[in-house]
Amino acid sequence: MKNLIGATSILGLLICCPGYAQRTDDDPAYHKYVTALPVVDKVEVLAVDGIPPNEWKNVDCTKPDIICKLPNRMPVRLLASKTLSGENANKISMLWRNLRRGNGAGCFAPGYVLRFYQNDKLLLVTEVCFHCCNITLPNEGIASMCGSEKAITRFKKFVTTELPYPKLEK
Repeated sequence: MKNLIGATSILGLLICCPGYAQRTDDDPAYHKYVTALPVVDKVEVLAVDGIPPNEWKNVDCTKPDIICKLPNRMPVRLLASKTLSGENANKISMLWRNLRRGNGAGCFAPGYVLRFYQNDKLLLVTEVCFHCCNITLPNEGIASMCGSEKAITRFKKFVTTELPYPKLEK
């Protein structure tokens, strides 16, 4: 009986106070790099494909289609890219700022890398996986972005319309 009362109390705390159960949008890194990202004037959208670990030893980071400098992440192959500026840079950054933490899954096989710039200064490089609903943030690692279905739907539609993911040959 004591165990049931204790479990019920903890469950009640988690239901009434979900901040104890999961991280919130006011986490410093999430706030800085997502909800409070400064005004940007350029965003590079890169469609990428992960390079399998068994091929990492043969990766040539000097090739223009290989991206190796993702913080604490595996190298990826660049498949396509598009640079957004003006109204489109404002639109994607507005959609980005509307993302909220939620529950992401565990696959994390990012299909996109985004680079946000302000006056040619790189503000953020992030990987985006629409499959598991996660992104990467500096000094944070992987963070979820699906707390608002409306926000993620709009963001995904914009990104994939601006740069559709290329069909990969099997």
